[in-house]
Amino acid sequence: MLLPFLILVRIISNPLSNLFQKKLVSEKASSLFIVFITYALLTVASLPLIARIFLAYLPYEFFGFMFLCALLSVLSNTLLVKALSYSDLSLLGPINSYKPIVGMIGGIIFLWEIPSPVGILGVSLIILGSYYIADKSNETGRTKVLGNFFNDKGVLLRFAALVFSGIEAVFMKKAMMYSAALNSMVMWCFMGFIISGIVVAFTKWKILPAEYSLMWKKKLFYLFLFMTTGLMQYTTFLIFERMQVSYALALFQISTLFSVFFGYKYFKEKNIRKRLIGSLFMILGSVLIIVFR
Repeated sequence: MLLPFLILVRIISNPLSNLFQKKLVSEKASSLFIVFITYALLTVASLPLIARIFLAYLPYEFFGFMFLCALLSVLSNTLLVKALSYSDLSLLGPINSYKPIVGMIGGIIFLWEIPSPVGILGVSLIILGSYYIADKSNETGRTKVLGNFFNDKGVLLRFAALVFSGIEAVFMKKAMMYSAALNSMVMWCFMGFIISGIVVAFTKWKILPAEYSLMWKKKLFYLFLFMTTGLMQYTTFLIFERMQVSYALALFQISTLFSVFFGYKYFKEKNIRKRLIGSLFMILGSVLIIVFR
């Protein structure tokens, strides 16, 4: 019974994390600073375990893969938070369904893998879903709607974040070949904190006083973001430890529906009915690609 519970927690905690990220960027917090503070809080919570991991004589490969995971995660999360400052949560959440298409394109380019007819159907459903989530009442014509969708700045940033997170999942699985989920989680937090801290120190030092001032005013949002991100990431490690990454990613697509609902509930975003319909198409298309490719 543990695995279904972990999957449920992962499905809910991911869009909740995005919700609090959206809340903070709506208050003009820097996307990079938000990511840095999240890693900092996670690292503080992990402190009792960090020394034990370094003294456990784990292989160098583990630390190498975890460094790559953390680097890609910092890039991915910063781009995602920045995307949330430009576009609706209910628009950006469903884009996660494009992750299998990214994997499919990589397979075509590097492995000469030809997509199956079911895979082509999955791609078609995701594109159809994109039309629904991007459609607005004052726009006509699918070409125009999809053109506006793929030219949206927030959408482009979200796609970039998706590519980095997809590559991160590969290195994450490799790292877990050398250690347990808890060790991987702790090193992900610690290395993410170091990397994001260095970037913040060199690029955001002028605005740090203002960012810290805002952080204390919105400390509850940061606290909830820390909790939901920690739950999301740790359950991801535990799930990857227990099942194939491809099937886990298929199940994670369900979180899209929560993103659409949270966008409507907390930000009064429009066109929610169309976005729910589009999300269902995209979830189905994503699952078809992952399971039957």
